[in-house]
Amino acid sequence: MSNWATYNDSARPYLLKNKLNYIYVKITDNGGYTEYISSKGIWEDEINPTTSSTSSTPKDTTAASTVKGTDKESGVKNYYLLVRKATDSAPSKAEDVKSAGMKSEDGKFSLTGLTANTKYTVYTVTEDKAGNLSEIKKSSFTTKKASTTAEDAAKKAAAASAAAAAAAGGGSGSTGKTGSGSNVAKRTADAGGSGSVSDNGDGDSDGSDTIRDGVPFIEDATDGILIGRENTSGWERIESEAGKASQPSQIHVDMNGSTVVPAAALRQCRDRDITYYFRLNDDITWAVNGLSFTADPGDIDFRVRTDTRNIPSKLVNEVADVYPHTNLTIEHDGDFGFTAILSVNMGSDNEGMYANLYYYDEGNNALNFMDSTEVDGGGRASFEFLHASDYTVILRGDALTDKSAAALTDDNFMSTDNTSATSAGPVNVSRNTGSLWLIVVSVISFLLCGLILFMPDKRNRRRGSANAVS
Repeated sequence: MSNWATYNDSARPYLLKNKLNYIYVKITDNGGYTEYISSKGIWEDEINPTTSSTSSTPKDTTAASTVKGTDKESGVKNYYLLVRKATDSAPSKAEDVKSAGMKSEDGKFSLTGLTANTKYTVYTVTEDKAGNLSEIKKSSFTTKKASTTAEDAAKKAAAASAAAAAAAGGGSGSTGKTGSGSNVAKRTADAGGSGSVSDNGDGDSDGSDTIRDGVPFIEDATDGILIGRENTSGWERIESEAGKASQPSQIHVDMNGSTVVPAAALRQCRDRDITYYFRLNDDITWAVNGLSFTADPGDIDFRVRTDTRNIPSKLVNEVADVYPHTNLTIEHDGDFGFTAILSVNMGSDNEGMYANLYYYDEGNNALNFMDSTEVDGGGRASFEFLHASDYTVILRGDALTDKSAAALTDDNFMSTDNTSATSAGPVNVSRNTGSLWLIVVSVISFLLCGLILFMPDKRNRRRGSANAVS
């Protein structure tokens, strides 16, 4: 190599902007010994990253937010989020969000200390590994009403009155599921209807404040979008509101016992910064942003069944070992045509644990590691899905990686059990009992071996005694 330059502070190597650079160093000591050193690739990145989407799932005083960003040069390093009431002043530059906001490496944030029934504005920024910041991306959400309001008290009083009337035979109170009449009356009072209730098999028929009649409606949304059962019941009304929505917007749909979202409703948000939240029940919610679409969607059945047994139990046990796990089966078959974010309730007791997601590759009879996410303060874990299949979620105190997950995977098991399980409800994690069975089998085998060795000797002693008597 020729044209070596002597290094000093005034003659440092020149780096090409936005390209990969390599620096070669030749070191010669006083004895004439020479050694060559090469740097790894150095990227002088001056291109700002992009924040592609922000989605939030609010409750009364808390919210869970997810930020997604991209960077084509050095890659994404951190995400920053700043939440303020809609009436407060907005940050003027990205550096303000970074200095005053929350920081996350995976883009997942748990917001606490919020005020119920209040509109908030969320400001997010993406930072790449070279320290460049994206422009501020803004979104908004409105927290739920507090659970202890005068309105709730009135509902409970009406429910008690309706229950008493039903017990006396004065009301219709028909139900498609055997259960407490007070639940029927409570849902009747909320809807102002006759009290006809049907169980649609989604596991959410235990006294919620809505009749699960299979007719979805918009329960919450950003300003300018109608909400409520009376104004938005049915997919035609939901599609109409989505079609008129400005960007960015969020539309929270109570699926109300239904699990299928028609293609026409999904097309209303395609290629637009509109985020749908489809709440199947209190434990399962799907989020879909229109900017994530890669194909024209069809009707999607978002039903999620938990603790199914479509994955061979030996395979799950080999990967899960002694750690709690739960299986998930998504009803839709194949690709979605967009990115869908599933938020599932793993239980508040698992806060701070890591939920490690595996995809069941049926063709190769293997579990493939997909993602790891920390269970938030509300006990929820969120995962991105591009297609529907069978999955298992393993709870551990640490996040698995591709390498460690592959080391755990064993694809030599071929047994399976296709017994169906109940539909989505609170997720119950199960603990592996494979190690216990191995110990039991070993003890039984040891006892059998001893018995086999002992029996011939016992028979010989009996024969010797008989001969002595004769």
